[in-house]
Amino acid sequence: MNVVHAAVQKHACELCGRSFCRPRSLTDHLNTHNGLQPYGCEQCGKRYSNRGSLYQHERTHEIKYHCAVCNEGFTHKGLLKLHMTTHADSK
Repeated sequence: MNVVHAAVQKHACELCGRSFCRPRSLTDHLNTHNGLQPYGCEQCGKRYSNRGSLYQHERTHEIKYHCAVCNEGFTHKGLLKLHMTTHADSK
């Protein structure tokens, strides 16, 4: 399988030798070398050098967990658990 994919990865970085299947992937990769961060989060403005990192970041803005006591929203289960201790302390 590596042999097949190696033949397809014809867009190589001249700085480090890493190869990519798509020209756009090489362009995003080059951003890491030159410090460009053209991809910005519309919610908070944080910037990234490639679309994949921006996508991963944008998921942190998704509220998935809600407190059963006060309905406050959280992006991670661990944050909700930590928040729940504030309700336990107030009893």
